[in-house]
Amino acid sequence: MAINVPCHLVKWLSSFDKNSTFLIHLSTDQVYEGTKSFYKEEDETIPVNVYGKTKVAAEQFVSSNCPNFAILRSSIIFGPHPISPLPKSLPIQWMDSVLAKGDQTEFFHDEFRCPVYVRDLVTAIQILTNRWISESKPIQLLVNAGGPDRLSRAQMAEAVAAIKGYNVLIRSVSSSSVSNLFANSNKNFHFWYHNY
Repeated sequence: MAINVPCHLVKWLSSFDKNSTFLIHLSTDQVYEGTKSFYKEEDETIPVNVYGKTKVAAEQFVSSNCPNFAILRSSIIFGPHPISPLPKSLPIQWMDSVLAKGDQTEFFHDEFRCPVYVRDLVTAIQILTNRWISESKPIQLLVNAGGPDRLSRAQMAEAVAAIKGYNVLIRSVSSSSVSNLFANSNKNFHFWYHNY
């Protein structure tokens, strides 16, 4: 599980004066079980996939070993194509590439997320960093950082198709129709939009 746990970074930060470092760790909404709506930061973490489990382990490590931290539990992050190529495409870019082909494509109608625009997340990080610098006092914060809209994967695909002008057939299917060890059984990751 060490893949998503920033052990070396935290160890390096601990070599500095404890009040001179501030770590902002990006986590995920997949730390929650996904059986209800409007998750709050104090809700129990019950991840149902490996990714969520590694993020819970990272959150615990960061909060136990960093004197100053902010953990942002984001949902699907969307925005412009990254400058550097990524080993796999991001969810919205993947939807775009699939829909551009014009073939009928299946998307889940029963898994809900709160996609967050990358620039909004960057703004939150800037605000938190500026607050820590200007106030010169310890900060330990856990924040659900989702966007304001609750959307299914099918709704996200419909939005991409509408924006790009694709004439496609989107087939809404249940997430239970997919037999995959890595599929989310989480169905509802909606949480409150946080004003920073």
